[in-house]
Amino acid sequence: MSSSEQSPLLLPTNKQYNTVGLNQISSSTDEETSERKAMVATWTMAAIIVVIMTFAMTESSSAHKRSAQHAAKVDQVKTVYSHRSPQDAANAKLFRDEELKRASVDSFIEAFAKETTQSFSTHLYRGSREKLRRLLYLNTTSAYHDLVTDRKSSALDFYQYVQGGWDAQINQGYCPVAAAAAVLNSLRGHIELPQDPLYIPYPWATQFQLLHDTCVKETVLDVEDPRVVWVGLPLEMAAGILECHLSPQGYTVEIYHIDPAKIDKYTTKKLIRDAVLDPKARVMINYDRGNIGQGDPEHGHFSPIGAYNYKKDAFLIMDVAKYKFPPVWVPSANLYYGVSTIDNCAGFEYPQDARVTEELEAENPPNFTRWYEALQCEPKYRGVIIVKPRK
Repeated sequence: MSSSEQSPLLLPTNKQYNTVGLNQISSSTDEETSERKAMVATWTMAAIIVVIMTFAMTESSSAHKRSAQHAAKVDQVKTVYSHRSPQDAANAKLFRDEELKRASVDSFIEAFAKETTQSFSTHLYRGSREKLRRLLYLNTTSAYHDLVTDRKSSALDFYQYVQGGWDAQINQGYCPVAAAAAVLNSLRGHIELPQDPLYIPYPWATQFQLLHDTCVKETVLDVEDPRVVWVGLPLEMAAGILECHLSPQGYTVEIYHIDPAKIDKYTTKKLIRDAVLDPKARVMINYDRGNIGQGDPEHGHFSPIGAYNYKKDAFLIMDVAKYKFPPVWVPSANLYYGVSTIDNCAGFEYPQDARVTEELEAENPPNFTRWYEALQCEPKYRGVIIVKPRK
């Protein structure tokens, strides 16, 4: 029998043998590939778990750190208030308790705030002493929506009155002068405005003109005295600037010091809201920025009120420090906590010894404690100024 005849019976052909070998190799390769894939998937999952755990631990540490910083800031507020009236001390305790409960929540919300630019994210959602009360700056669509749609209070009309004469303060001590100029210019068409020589023949109240007005220099302050720049102007002086220009034209300028032991937040809200809703009246406030939710406490400021929103129960502060903050919707409760604070130098006397002030003026930054002592400062509550036609 020939070899060709025996091969099918005894051995597979070369072709058949090679096919079997390839199948075995292919099967082995598939198994190894599957094992590698399973191993890669296992290690990938392990790596992901490690990354997640590391991130969670980092975030937890950061949250604890933020909470500790928040608590330290609250302690600072508590220390400031501990030297004041029993009512203020009670307010400070309430402030501390509520803030500590919300510390981690505040940190989370601030980190994901999307309604404002990064420069304002740190105070956009900072509340005062009550359950989260948000500040909404007028640099967002939703903020303008609140202004335009609240027809119940004619908020947009009043805003147009105020913003028409609203300029930035000329230095960081003359916020009440800028606020007074804004109030006067908002009454254009109802009163005879001061005339700044730079704008003849167009009447326009400027801070420069107000400060150099004869009545203001004789009865309120002498702008040529550099000591005024360091301590700013208290509530009575700010009202005095308005009185010089409005009293002869049939307007009253009313001052309300908001002592929390005598005036509650509901009375304060009604007082300001009624004036804002009166198209012939105007309002400017003296408040502590920290107590409305804008940074640290002990930062007094003046600005006019531009509108009130019923739905949000918030007032629009037209901040005259335009280089620092845009206009902002402030809940009425926050506003109350801002105006019911103490101005440590609400009244003062100029030192007779000029050498005292020369020495103080040379200090940079200024030592406000020494200024207060030299000027014999008298503390008073901040508050509200309301301008309206005399009856």
